[in-house]
Parts: sequence; structure tokens; C-alpha cells
Amino acid sequence: MAHLTFHSSTSESDNLDLLGPGNFEELKKRLATARKERTRATLTKIDPHLADMTMGLDEKPSSAEHGKSAAATTIQRVVRGCLHRKIFENKLFEQFEKDEAERQRLQNLHIREGEALLREASAMKQAQDIKLTTRNKRAVYNHKAHLIQRQFRKWKMKLKRKMAPWTPREPI
Repeated sequence: MAHLTFHSSTSESDNLDLLGPGNFEELKKRLATARKERTRATLTKIDPHLADMTMGLDEKPSSAEHGKSAAATTIQRVVRGCLHRKIFENKLFEQFEKDEAERQRLQNLHIREGEALLREASAMKQAQDIKLTTRNKRAVYNHKAHLIQRQFRKWKMKLKRKMAPWTPREPI
């Protein structure tokens, strides 16, 4: 963002005097000059040759030019300025479209990356859920297997005792 600065050899108090009621025209001229400089700088960044043709060098008809030649020069200057401003407007619009397309491309890229991260997080959560479910099922099966083995051992011991009543019992 360009800031309005006045480069002058006058002191600060002289610049403050410009704000008075009698110096409105001087302040108006300085503001117009500053605006013209900012416009020239902006246009020069886009196309220096076109900026020189559009803005010119503040050509004013000299006292030597009179009558029709001065009027023709003024008309040519105004027409050239109008045409070149249209060209600049088109170039600025093209630049805006390029910038907007790039912004849109980046936004879509961010959206796709975000969606990929969400899918990845969802897949990781599902994998953890499957792992937990599998572990829980194994725990149930292991518990049932332990019960069956324990009951089988008890049954085997009872069977062994019934078959050999003369053997002493072992403490459990």
C-alpha cells in the first residue's frame, strides 16, 4: 500500500501551513501529483512502454503552439490516454483472472489435502477398531478354551480316581 509523502525542502511547520484555509489549492495540487505518481508507478510495473505512452510526461502545449495544432495535440493526447487506459484495464483484468485462478487452484488443493487427511484418519480409526475387536474375540475364545481345559482336567482326574480307587488321593 502506497503512503502519501511529500518531498519538499520546506520545514514541517510550512507543511502544516498548507492545511490552512488559504492554501487549499496548493494542497489539492500536491495530492493530484502524488496520485499521478502512484498511478504511473503501478502502470510501469505492468507495462513500462504502455505507461509512458498513456501517462506521457505531463505534456502541455507550449506558448509556441497555438490554435488548431494545440487543440489537435490535446485531442490526440486524450484519445491515446483513453485507448491505453482500456488496454491497461484489460491487462489488469487478465492479471486479476490469473490471480483468481491461482487462488482457486490453491484452495482446491487445500480442500483435497484436507479430505485426504480425513480419509487417512478414518482408515486409522477403523484399523484400530478392527484390532480391538479381534483382540476382544481372542480373549473370549481364550477364556472359553481355559474353561474347557480346566473342566477336562477335572473330569480326567475324576475318571482316574474312579478307575484306581486303591491309589491315594492327591491334594488339590
